Amino acid sequence: MNSQIWRATGRYFLPAVALLLFSSATLFAPNKSSWRYSLKSSPHSKRERKADPDMPFQDEEIIYYPPKDITYEGYAATLKRVLNNDDYENFETATGFSISALLSELEKQSDVAKIIVKISSNKKFIPHPLNAMGLHPLRSLVSERITDHLRSENGSPQHPLFQRFMEDGILVVPDLENSGKNLPQEIYRIPGVKDMLHMVSGYKGLEGNSFSGWNNHTHFPNDVQFYLHVDTFQPTWKIFVFPETTVDKGPFHYVKGSHRNTIGKMRWLFDMSKDLVSKEALVEDKKGEHLTPYAFRTHGGSFRFLNYHPENIQSISEELESYGFNQVTPMVTKKGVTMIITDTCGLHSRGYAKPGMVRTAARFDGEGGGCGGCVPRKNVFHCEWASSSKTPC
Repeated sequence: MNSQIWRATGRYFLPAVALLLFSSATLFAPNKSSWRYSLKSSPHSKRERKADPDMPFQDEEIIYYPPKDITYEGYAATLKRVLNNDDYENFETATGFSISALLSELEKQSDVAKIIVKISSNKKFIPHPLNAMGLHPLRSLVSERITDHLRSENGSPQHPLFQRFMEDGILVVPDLENSGKNLPQEIYRIPGVKDMLHMVSGYKGLEGNSFSGWNNHTHFPNDVQFYLHVDTFQPTWKIFVFPETTVDKGPFHYVKGSHRNTIGKMRWLFDMSKDLVSKEALVEDKKGEHLTPYAFRTHGGSFRFLNYHPENIQSISEELESYGFNQVTPMVTKKGVTMIITDTCGLHSRGYAKPGMVRTAARFDGEGGGCGGCVPRKNVFHCEWASSSKTPC
């Protein structure tokens, strides 16, 4: 089995000096308005675990803030570096607003410095009047481009499964049971698995190296995980391990390709967030929760696809098509042990199962950034500067 995984994934060489040779003159403006200048004296993001005062109803999460002396000029310069011409055009097509117009309004804010710190953190969602101009899809787009840069610098495109992952947002690795390892705890030791996690994230350090034991989940009515959703605005990767899982046991469901910020994805993010301009708007939104089994859009910043009926995955077929999304795919696993690596900033859910049905699974033991089962979530804005800091991503 080791050789099968190895042939399927391959080793790819990551030059040890790739990031050391990376030119700061290319990525970072050499003046006091640049983010790198701020990080020279403060290379570490602030890390807090607390309830977010901007997000009522949100569970506690770990938040990584950038240095508080970040300026508007530094933020705007970063966008200029990481976004391309198509990004500017596609954003305007999706939202009806140009990025330059949004940045102009951002610069006019009386508390612009505080806003920059917030939007440059990994907070899932920020209620603010600028959401009416597309602030939330802009954060999603910028974080994706920074992640693309990290992948490129760390050699991800050389991996044989890179293109498939970039297109689908999910990898399914079957037949792990003959690996000779103690499953699922030792899956990380199977040759090729660690390489795949480095490839999908672009991270040099994964900050996790093991899997949990098998867990038996008993399904219950109105589970919020039944409803199609994204976990957060930025690329984030969860790793699940399943024995044979049939449709009736509620397998993992995914909308392939929904992890990328296409025009349709940004339009959906804009439609979901454009009227959530304050904490009061979030409170008002939650009042509709009783109208359907799950109508609270944000659930702590993780947007739900409204009108989705877990017992009928075709219930939003036309709505998915209207945004250019693919249809929902149940990731049924065959006999043996199967690993699924997926970007959960794409649309996904736990498959519906009748109350009392049991589904067995294990997941990656990574808890960083408030994300259980993930490659520990980092502040990708900090990662943009990390190539020259003491704590590279």
